[in-house]
Amino acid sequence: MKPIIRWTIGLVSDFGFLSLKKSIESFRNIYKDEFDYFLCHNSLDKRHLDMVSDLEVQMFEQKPCVDMFDPLGVAWKLYPPRLRLCSHELFIDNDLIILTRIKEIDDFLSSGNSFLYSESRLDRPYGKYESEVASGFKMNSGFFGIPPEFDFEKEIKKKMTESPH
Repeated sequence: MKPIIRWTIGLVSDFGFLSLKKSIESFRNIYKDEFDYFLCHNSLDKRHLDMVSDLEVQMFEQKPCVDMFDPLGVAWKLYPPRLRLCSHELFIDNDLIILTRIKEIDDFLSSGNSFLYSESRLDRPYGKYESEVASGFKMNSGFFGIPPEFDFEKEIKKKMTESPH
């Protein structure tokens, strides 16, 4: 089964849609048909949907999961937590444009159960979730990957019920 790469977009400026197009085109030029391509979207009207209709990606309309937290801001990228449980799955922001093949992506795809994450340049910008991120990590939610069979929804629900936040 092919790995998945998924972008998420909501109501952003026209420049955000231009960035999305560049991001998808660049990734596709590098990785060709090695991935199944998805665009997860929320709150888009017909004009915005028309702006992305020529991207040749599978469209997925996001809706909040009944028994999960309500999505705000970057949490939309977690809806749904998995598109296909049996595949590696990469999450990428609409404004991240990859220009060359990345060794870490290839390493992630060849592993059976490792995760992929990008680091932030900011010094631990986690706010009330500071205690949830292991010391020494500077993770950024703009680009990350999860391995096949990882039940992301189950882990999110577990963290949300454990967390005093």
